Amino acid sequence: MQERKLNKVNKTFTILTASVLGHIFTLRFVYD
Repeated sequence: MQERKLNKVNKTFTILTASVLGHIFTLRFVYD
């Protein structure tokens, strides 16, 4: 049970990180 929860959190964190990185790269590309 605990492991499944951790896996879900990990996946969510990975998606959030990718999202943030994507936004940063997009902003740099647009404003550079």
